[in-house]
Amino acid sequence: MNRYPFLVLLVVISVLASGCNASTPPPTNTLTLIPPTHTPTITPTLTPSPTFTPTPTPTVFGGGLLGKIAFTSIRDRNFEIHIMNANGNGLTNLTNNEGFDIFPVWSPDGTKIAFQSDRDGNLEIYVMNADGSGLTNLTKDISGIPIWSPDGTKIVFSYITEDEIYVIDADGNNLINLKNSKVFGDFLAWSPDGTKIVFDSKQQDDIEIYIMNADGSNLTNLTNSNGEDHTPIWSPDGTKIVFRSYRDGDAEIYIMNADGSNQINLTKSEGKDFAPVWSPDGTKIAFTSDRDGNDEIYVMNADGSNPTNLTNNPEREEKFPTWSPDGTKIIFVSSSNPSENLGTMYIINADGSNQTSYDQEIFILGVTWAP
Repeated sequence: MNRYPFLVLLVVISVLASGCNASTPPPTNTLTLIPPTHTPTITPTLTPSPTFTPTPTPTVFGGGLLGKIAFTSIRDRNFEIHIMNANGNGLTNLTNNEGFDIFPVWSPDGTKIAFQSDRDGNLEIYVMNADGSGLTNLTKDISGIPIWSPDGTKIVFSYITEDEIYVIDADGNNLINLKNSKVFGDFLAWSPDGTKIVFDSKQQDDIEIYIMNADGSNLTNLTNSNGEDHTPIWSPDGTKIVFRSYRDGDAEIYIMNADGSNQINLTKSEGKDFAPVWSPDGTKIAFTSDRDGNDEIYVMNADGSNPTNLTNNPEREEKFPTWSPDGTKIIFVSSSNPSENLGTMYIINADGSNQTSYDQEIFILGVTWAP
């Protein structure tokens, strides 16, 4: 188990840096969707060609920014923030500089994107408009994955070098250290009403899930288990929290009430279950599991019933599901060789049909839909 995923990412970045700073090729503006030829029980065809030309594609989901996806990629031979339409066209490099730009996060109204960058020599948090204009450096010398408050006025992040949580106004003013949080990793989230923050922390002997008020007061241990508990995610209505736990000897997905009561193991499998994500209506949970021998994308009801393998690609590793805003689609990252840190974005219907890939394998992380 990797206890410091963000630090591992920095190592990966440093290793890749020497190979990522070559001259930038002419930009392209389309990611080709490769139509599936069979059901999602086989490995979809990948297109290795570097030339991307339009092909017939599915309908864009919604209009305006609703159909936009942001992600980090080295397709331009450097870590850059890109956006595109959900059908693969309109591909745009928003950052286009020599620094490393990673982990884009949309503002709640979809007009801005926060991200991390080392363009000034240190990893720091930046905000830009959704078209890449209006770039603003919010922090100096400190950084973490930025998480917007529900009303879009603040950003919270964990600075793992100091094991602390900070909150800052979205315009860069009023940086506050919420002291004594001792955060573990980058897993923290605002409650839907913006009054509380949940996160995983090693306050005592092992990692537990804690909750506190948005100003850092009233710190409370929610899990109090004998195993490590990670990655808390609020339900859309704010009444429940789903998380990953090792209390049963392996990685399982648990659910509990927002006050920590009624903790239930939803998965109960012999495999490793992780990366749970609520559907927008709160009725289902997508997650990654290796219960069938390799990492696949599963969906289950919010009570743990009817777990279904959506991807069924035994020769690939599928991870990190992300729901579309209307809950009808899921994007995930698929790899034929995870050891090389390469991946292909796939899009799939929420019932597992119409599994389709976006072009060839490249390094991809931090995939997010516009709200």
